[in-house]
Amino acid sequence: MSLQVGTEIPVGLFNKRLAILAMQGAGKTYTAGVFEEEMLDYMLETNNNNAKLLIIDPVGAHWGIREKFPIHIVGGDHGDIEIDYQSGRLFARLVSDGNLSMLFDLSKIDQEESLIFTTDFLNELFKITNSPTHIILEEADMFAPQRNISKQHKFSNAAVDSIVRRGRGRGLGMTMITQRPAVLNKNVLSQVDASIIHNINGRNDLKVIEEYLEQSGKDPKEIKELISKIMGFQKGQGLLFSPGWLKRIEVINIRKRFTYHAGAEPELGKADPARHVKLIELTLGPIIPFLNGEIPYNQEVEEGTHIRKNGWMKEEEVPEITEYHFGNKKKTLRSLGVLTIGILFLWSIITILS
Repeated sequence: MSLQVGTEIPVGLFNKRLAILAMQGAGKTYTAGVFEEEMLDYMLETNNNNAKLLIIDPVGAHWGIREKFPIHIVGGDHGDIEIDYQSGRLFARLVSDGNLSMLFDLSKIDQEESLIFTTDFLNELFKITNSPTHIILEEADMFAPQRNISKQHKFSNAAVDSIVRRGRGRGLGMTMITQRPAVLNKNVLSQVDASIIHNINGRNDLKVIEEYLEQSGKDPKEIKELISKIMGFQKGQGLLFSPGWLKRIEVINIRKRFTYHAGAEPELGKADPARHVKLIELTLGPIIPFLNGEIPYNQEVEEGTHIRKNGWMKEEEVPEITEYHFGNKKKTLRSLGVLTIGILFLWSIITILS
């Protein structure tokens, strides 16, 4: 069985390393969405119970996959629960114990927090995973830059490098997406088993692509012809480059998506199509008790346990809107009102006496 992305890709993709390279607006996130559809469809069709897909999305461009597929979303505007940037290791254990496919939308937290979450998540995943697991890493150059901009970049770079270099034996594969091949860590780019290269025109990026293509052993004339094709690609066209794994170097056309492409640019004078997208509703069962440290993932829980945006708690535990919490004490709005009036009264007495 193979994945139909416009060309056939073996299902062995799950523990392989891929790269999707393209300049902004050339279709890299669209192509990633097609791969997501194919992998999730394969798992559903075969009732596969040991493979999973994990999407790390710092730009909020992947939530449309939930239109057709029951994948849990954490964070972002469409998440089932808000994301805590310090919970990376916890979520790694969740997806591992529950064998869950999951989308992590990091678009509502800042870059430093995104780096911390992803570093912890990948490091823990690397330690505990032993089944086919594919990670799609959007804006991969943010997590694995050629030059570390900060101390946290050094940590995230090392985490990505561990997955790419040594994850295969643990069942871990990764697809790295970037619009700037020139700023993606060359050590991880050189390790990929296959790439899909869409339209690229930047001089520095083309230089990196040319160096990357040279590993195929093709003569300089053939490489120049490939570069010329890359510069002229229209949306949907790409170069499949896999001289080792697939033994294929050919131009392909990515098939049309059947889920909403949330990464599409808004069009001037047109209504936002996202308003009409309906996402699959999910019952998330033991996820909240697991996150709260109450039970292991595989333990049954009672009905009515749902993920809520304001915390990891059961529905009946969510305080009414009139309540505020200060440590372990509850103060109602009424109590606060009485207290405020009392303070104002005492202040007026003090002012008169003085």
